Amino acid sequence: MYEASEAGVQDRDYVKLLSTLIEACTSLHSSLHLSDVLARASQAAFRISGMDRAVIGLYHPEKETVETVSGFGEAHPLTSYRVSDLGDEFVALTQGKTIFIKHLVDAGLSLKARELASALSIKSALAVPMMENGLLLGVIFLYSTGRPHPIPSSVVEAMNALADQAAVSIKNAKQYEAQERKALEKQAEQREDILENLIEQFEGERGSLQAVLEQMPAGVIIAEAPAGRLIFGNKQIEEIWRHPFHKAAEIGQYKQYKGFHPEDGRPYRPEEWPLARSITSGEIVKDEEIDFLRGDGTRGTQAVSSTPIRDRGGRIVAGVAVFTDITERKRAEEDRKQLLEQLREEQSTLKAIIDNAPEGIVVADIQGRVMLTNQVADRLYARPIPYGESFESHAGLRLCHTDGKLYDPRDLPLTRSALDGETFTNVEMAIIWPDGERRELLVNTAPIRDNRDNIIGAVGVFQDITERKQIEKERERLLVQIKQLSDMINNR
Repeated sequence: MYEASEAGVQDRDYVKLLSTLIEACTSLHSSLHLSDVLARASQAAFRISGMDRAVIGLYHPEKETVETVSGFGEAHPLTSYRVSDLGDEFVALTQGKTIFIKHLVDAGLSLKARELASALSIKSALAVPMMENGLLLGVIFLYSTGRPHPIPSSVVEAMNALADQAAVSIKNAKQYEAQERKALEKQAEQREDILENLIEQFEGERGSLQAVLEQMPAGVIIAEAPAGRLIFGNKQIEEIWRHPFHKAAEIGQYKQYKGFHPEDGRPYRPEEWPLARSITSGEIVKDEEIDFLRGDGTRGTQAVSSTPIRDRGGRIVAGVAVFTDITERKRAEEDRKQLLEQLREEQSTLKAIIDNAPEGIVVADIQGRVMLTNQVADRLYARPIPYGESFESHAGLRLCHTDGKLYDPRDLPLTRSALDGETFTNVEMAIIWPDGERRELLVNTAPIRDNRDNIIGAVGVFQDITERKQIEKERERLLVQIKQLSDMINNR
């Protein structure tokens, strides 16, 4: 009941499946935020599975519940549910077991699970756990509503691979967001400490305040309220803006500072600057990103925070703005995006090269399982290829030595390249087609290594040399006949 159906495997476009999986894993790997990871994972699961709905839930071990946080496909009312309520079969999810039920009506589930399936008109379901270090992080839940939906084993394996990448990406996103929150909290605490210091020193010794401000690593501007006259700017302001500090007499003169909204490039109006908002309305602004034009004509991006300064009666008497140049950080983020785009383009180019190569090309993973073939290889094999299955299944491909003896799957050149790192050059072998025809092959295989020289798979190039071998045999036959004729003439 829980085994993945093989119905329709022969008709599935495995190259497209692998390409979709690679694209999805690359996309997940590049995601830094949890909401983005979950949205991309649910969309990828929907595309890979071909089912009507993909839902992702995060597991809360203390409550033993799965909370739905993202979905793609048909609408669904699921919010959260206890794993144990779905039956003993689904409890196995917490142990990392993938569950597939083709006919939910006949599955013998718990009463609550059957009621849920009936309410949602679910016919078939696939639940794939996302595990990290043996612990359940969440579940990718897919279901069909129209009719029972068979799932090929290759799709189940692809979903398991997607779940593994999603688990890593979820963990990384949580760590990243935790670090980001911690960093922001630390920055906020630092800025609050700085501003509190500033306020105390502003009320006390102006000379000491100025000395402190001049030593700060960030740019600082202080303005009087309510007019907005700028009364102080430290050296960092001049270094960031690359022009002398403009002592504007009122808010309207803030137009001397050229800032732009990053989302649409609109110029900042004087009253839109964070400092102006702080002294006019009491708004506290934290890390507002603003593109700006420097005095030397170059552009950059800065993060601006501002706060009002109040007297003991709560009246706004001044405002302080802190400027941090984040141009290099933004440039690094953009470079990273470009590198990811370049990687995607290179993957597309490599796929096009493989698809259009004149010889058969087969790619296997580190366990010797066939993961990718081009059309020429498909024609050479002349039978369904066991994508994603163990190398033992390659016995069904009927590959044999030149003397007709079938290869042990473990001794096939591609298998040995993947498992043992061996390279084979111009190996002659043969393949027996389903109709009994024998085709002669010339095979070259080699391991695929990463940048640390670790084997991550193998690639094989298969060339059909049947016609060439036939020509060679005919040539040998003619040479024998010529020699026999020559001997007859010489013996007269």
